[in-house]
Parts: sequence; C-alpha cells; structure tokens
Amino acid sequence: MDGLRCQLDVNVCNHLHMNAHQLQWLSNRVRCVHQISAMLIFQFKRFLENSLFFSIACLCTRNG
Repeated sequence: MDGLRCQLDVNVCNHLHMNAHQLQWLSNRVRCVHQISAMLIFQFKRFLENSLFFSIACLCTRNG
C-alpha cells in the first residue's frame, strides 16, 4: 500500500514538473522552474488538503 502511494506521489510530482517546464517556456517573466512548481503545488494543495500534498511537496523538493 505504501509502495503504491509512493509511486502515485512520484507520478504527480513529475506531472507538476512537466507543467512547470511548459509554463517556463511560455513565460519570459519567470526564470525559475522551482518557483513555478511551488505555485502549482500551492494550487494543488487546495484540492488535496491532506498528507499526500506534503509527500508531493517533499518529493518535488528532493527531485528538484
């Protein structure tokens, strides 16, 4: 169960980074992918609102 949840966290994290890369390419004003990732994670927090959010944030920071 924990292994499946971990894999889910990684998949979501990778998806966030993919979107961050696309947004960086579209916007010349934003130079740091990590800043965009943080913004996306903050938006996702409103929907997740549980320990899964913190796991994703931790993974994204670690993989950053």
